[in-house]
Amino acid sequence: MSEKIKKLWKLLVNRETIVYLVFGVLTTVISYVVFNVCFGRGLGTGWSNTISFIAAIIFAYPTNKVFVFDSRSWDIKTVALELASFIGARLFSFFLETGALYLLINKLGVRYYFAKIITSVVVVILNYIFSKFIFRKKKQ
Repeated sequence: MSEKIKKLWKLLVNRETIVYLVFGVLTTVISYVVFNVCFGRGLGTGWSNTISFIAAIIFAYPTNKVFVFDSRSWDIKTVALELASFIGARLFSFFLETGALYLLINKLGVRYYFAKIITSVVVVILNYIFSKFIFRKKKQ
């Protein structure tokens, strides 16, 4: 049994996952700060969330590409494919998060901050899984 736990530990706790979590937290902080600044300046929830989402992608794509998944190709075709896939995956998780927040807050009565924390954890995990495929190493 301990061998299985060691394998699981190695799978979950390694350089890539730790660096991903660091940049995931930074991306989340950027998203929250931009949202609060926009919302505080009178932009509505939708615009504030959209602008914060764009800011998060602008930060997350290059940090994930270079520091987390070590994707070093800057060939235009590679970047275009990665970026389109990255944005597509993030849009999917964005809409999933939006729906989950609506369900948790409006239908189940979960407090906003608890709902946001729950959905953020799910989104970080999903985005990691998506990014593993987007930035997968090409066989030489």
